Amino acid sequence: MEKLELLCKFLKAVANEEHITANDLGIELEKFADVYEMAKKNGLISAPKVVRGGQGNKAIMVMSKDAKITFDGLHYLDKNCK
Repeated sequence: MEKLELLCKFLKAVANEEHITANDLGIELEKFADVYEMAKKNGLISAPKVVRGGQGNKAIMVMSKDAKITFDGLHYLDKNCK
């Protein structure tokens, strides 16, 4: 699954106030963390953080439970995620 497709699924879940995990999407935590950080960095969501550590600074935990979609996130969802 491509990152943009994952981003759409993630944003839809956040917009519907549904908690979503890497397991829900059938992907590894690292890929989920990348999509989550991309959404946060681009102002599509406001949320806590990704906890990283160990060799290679791998994702250990993604705290997405309290994620909220922003106006820009809603706009992106409307324009790009049909």
